[in-house]
Amino acid sequence: MRKIKKNTMKNQAYEIIRKKILNQSYIPGEKISIASLTEELQISNTPIREALSMLEEHGLVEITPNSGFKMKRFTQKSFEDLTEAFVGLLIGGYRMCIIKKKIPVLIETLEEQLRKQRIVTSAYTDYEIVDEAFSFDRCFVTVLENERMKALCDSIFDQLFLAGTYEQSHNKVAYIGNLQEHEEIFQAVKERNHEKVELLLYKHFAKRMDFS
Repeated sequence: MRKIKKNTMKNQAYEIIRKKILNQSYIPGEKISIASLTEELQISNTPIREALSMLEEHGLVEITPNSGFKMKRFTQKSFEDLTEAFVGLLIGGYRMCIIKKKIPVLIETLEEQLRKQRIVTSAYTDYEIVDEAFSFDRCFVTVLENERMKALCDSIFDQLFLAGTYEQSHNKVAYIGNLQEHEEIFQAVKERNHEKVELLLYKHFAKRMDFS
């Protein structure tokens, strides 16, 4: 049993439930039992409800009249909207790296992240593989050290992460293909082929997924 300090019940409950969601403890559309979470975390249902409301605001759960909280269901349209917003941030971040002469830093950061992705893709869990894969993509924003851009990126990240793990769970071919695409993007950045980098970033996310 996991006990939570009273002074941070809502925030700690939020982080625990968020991690359960991203680890696929729930399936799309599944009702989230407040009673079960109350028993598991040994706290009252008020901070649980508050935490779930925060998760609803961040797009990981949905709330429906008379049904309560349910896991997020993705559609092709909602997924495309997310990826377009994410790619827009990445391309904008890349252009800022060019203007601010941060390409050498970006190359170093991408190379290190690729090293980590190669390691986890070979033998680790779905959660760890997808986490490292998205961490590569986020480098285009994080290297700028701009907290507002990072916050925008993070606001989309969890939803894309969740959609990615649902769609590609245990799909070794997809994971290897993702790594290969990152290798190609990295090479284009090294070559300072800016147009190619932007095209590859767009193509990397412009994929149709089956959310039926």
